[in-house]
Amino acid sequence: MKLLRRLRYLLRHRQMDRDLAEELEFHRSLQSDPRQLGNVTLARENAREVWLLPWLQTVWQDAMYALRSLRRQPGFTFVALLTLGLAIGFNTSFFTVFNILALKPWPVRDPGRVVIITPQREPAAISLDEAHYLGQQARLLSGATATSDWIAHLGFEGSGRGTRVKLTTANFFEVLGISMETGRGFLPEEDRPEAPAQVTVLSYGFWRDRFGSDPDIVGKQISMDGTPFTVVGVASREYTGIDPNHEKLWIPFAIAPRIQPQYRPDVVSVAGRLTPGASRASAAAELTVLSDQFQNQFKLKPHGILLSGTTFFERPGAKREILPVAALMFLGVTLVFLLACANVGNLLVARAAARQTEIAMRRSLGASRTRIVRQLLTESMVLALAACALGVTLAYWLPNAVADWVGQSAPFRLVPDSTVLLYALALAVVACVSFGLAPALQGTRPDSGARRFPLRSALLGAQVTISSILLIAAGLLVDGIQQARRQDPGFSVAGVSVISFELPTGWYEASKTRAFYNRLRDDLKTATAGEPYAFARHEPLSGSNSVDSAWTPEHPQPVRVIEQSVSPGYFAVLNIRILAGRNLEATDSGTDAIVVNESLARSFDGQDVRAGQTLMIGRTAHPVAGIVKDTYSSRLDRVEPMYYQLYRAEDATPRVLVRDAQVGSIAAAASAIDPRIRAQAVPLSHSLELSLESSRAGAEIAGLLGGFALILATVGMAGVFAYAVQQRTKEIGIRMALGARPPQVIRLILGASSRAVLSGLTLGFLAAIPVSRLMRSQLFGVSPFDPVAYLSVAVVFAAAATAASYAPARRASRIDPSSALRYE
Repeated sequence: MKLLRRLRYLLRHRQMDRDLAEELEFHRSLQSDPRQLGNVTLARENAREVWLLPWLQTVWQDAMYALRSLRRQPGFTFVALLTLGLAIGFNTSFFTVFNILALKPWPVRDPGRVVIITPQREPAAISLDEAHYLGQQARLLSGATATSDWIAHLGFEGSGRGTRVKLTTANFFEVLGISMETGRGFLPEEDRPEAPAQVTVLSYGFWRDRFGSDPDIVGKQISMDGTPFTVVGVASREYTGIDPNHEKLWIPFAIAPRIQPQYRPDVVSVAGRLTPGASRASAAAELTVLSDQFQNQFKLKPHGILLSGTTFFERPGAKREILPVAALMFLGVTLVFLLACANVGNLLVARAAARQTEIAMRRSLGASRTRIVRQLLTESMVLALAACALGVTLAYWLPNAVADWVGQSAPFRLVPDSTVLLYALALAVVACVSFGLAPALQGTRPDSGARRFPLRSALLGAQVTISSILLIAAGLLVDGIQQARRQDPGFSVAGVSVISFELPTGWYEASKTRAFYNRLRDDLKTATAGEPYAFARHEPLSGSNSVDSAWTPEHPQPVRVIEQSVSPGYFAVLNIRILAGRNLEATDSGTDAIVVNESLARSFDGQDVRAGQTLMIGRTAHPVAGIVKDTYSSRLDRVEPMYYQLYRAEDATPRVLVRDAQVGSIAAAASAIDPRIRAQAVPLSHSLELSLESSRAGAEIAGLLGGFALILATVGMAGVFAYAVQQRTKEIGIRMALGARPPQVIRLILGASSRAVLSGLTLGFLAAIPVSRLMRSQLFGVSPFDPVAYLSVAVVFAAAATAASYAPARRASRIDPSSALRYE
């Protein structure tokens, strides 16, 4: 009945309020003395409690009052909304990306039944043959599909970095339940080794960016490593896969050996779909038995099977991959959020001081301190919710804008969903408590006038601490990029160019491509006049290297290694020193001889690999011809185990590495073979810059957050200094009347606030030390304790404090003593 009464009141509250007023007036008229009825307003409120929850009505009243109050102070409202809205926008933008990449399952049909199949223990690799066996024999899987990474060059890609491609089994789109934007997926007969089809499916983002969403793309051909592929479909725009950056095109596994005869699918990623009613545990047990049977057939060590879901964090080892980077980004945007809360808190302290008369009047009329605090918190909540709406709006635009700004367009739609909206609402609640509670409690204390300034100083110190952490992090990242540009990668960068070739239309047959590169290789012996040159599958730091696993009979646990195919002149062009053994030679063709770097030679627990020994890579034995000096050939933050194998004529689409002086001769030699062939030379330093893209993007984002933090801290310092002048105007007048000079007054005003700034800066420097240690992998040799970064931040804050204090200090030094003594 109570619920029905309250619903009825909500629908007819105006009429019921009028009826109640008339009834009370009728009872009042019946009294001989109207005062006998008592407080009519109180009686009306008590009567309305029967119809409506009293706290709900007061909250609504407080919210309406807050809106009117914020409208009366547009300056305060604008600054607070802008500050808090940007901070919440940064947080929700980051969480939008994190949610899509790490928390959401694959956008496939019934993702709860899709599982990722991985080895449970070493050797941590599933081969393509084993994946086929598991898919055919498992009864608790309705199907299993395998994928592998591939680097291909489409048409004429002068950058040399290639395009990320996925090799897949024919049932990939069927098993995962991926719908098509246009066209179809692969047919079973297109993935047969005896007659593979040269077909490809494009991702939606790649189709949009590379082909302008061409509606007639199906049936057209694109050149991939000199081979024509017919586009048969475009995947749904919703599908992003387990790694969006690696899934731009899909081609069948069977065609790979036709493009690169040396291709060995030793390691593949496997996913499957559970049959209805099957559990992960039962399916994992069945697959483990089947995997052991397969491994035993080839006398290999069983590795068991582990099943995981399709969100990123369900993948084995995924948290180790993304959590460090995500934690740093989350720390940065959280610090900005807390900084904004401290800034708005300072504004509310000043606002509460200006409302002391209003608060005192409410207390004198009987309002409890709890009731006033609740009203102030409701005002803070209204402000936080408005900022939340602004932040969510920003999150619809900012992630894609930042991706475009740093030159990394997102391959999927970065838009907030319900999870992000809940996260934003949680931020609003936290913000309300963070910036609203302390000023509300402080402003309603009877002795608040004596204790308000220490709260403002504490908030100012917090702003300086947070700002200094962000600025130091940004400074270290910028220093790291400069250090990476200066550091010696272990090979020559200056004076070396990478030449790529665009073959004429119609030169898709592998035989024509091999014939061209065979003749070019012969002609270059004369064209280069004895100067070193080299063919290479990929240039250093291109990010296009293939990954294998290596082991020795004495040390069967595999080691992750990077593969590079090169001609014998590779080490001479790049000035990479051979430490032991010999260089690769043309006579090594067909022997699988390799050269390894120092890191690979030392990767087997003290059992160093020596020249002349045999190293197992996958299932192939490779004699080690020599050992070369370590280089930063794969990435600039660390040296990885690497081996070099002989580049063979059948390897498609190589790069030619030469000294700059030989570029013209090589281009002329290619043109002499066929005038339609175009050559493009790109300095090797270009690859160095491309390898720093992600770090540079991180530094730019950190700089953006740091700059925003510095602006907030400067505004906060200016507000505190101005507040100090306002609070101590009468004291300043007395001091000046007693003979104090302007410099003494300025020192008085800046003294207390300067202590807060110095304390915040000291705490910021101490807190920045562990934060900078977390960024070590992005510093490229720069010490986390780099004094230049810390001194630079100190200088920046000294300048900011000077700028923030100039106007308040000038005002304090010009106060007229007689006016100050009359100041209230």
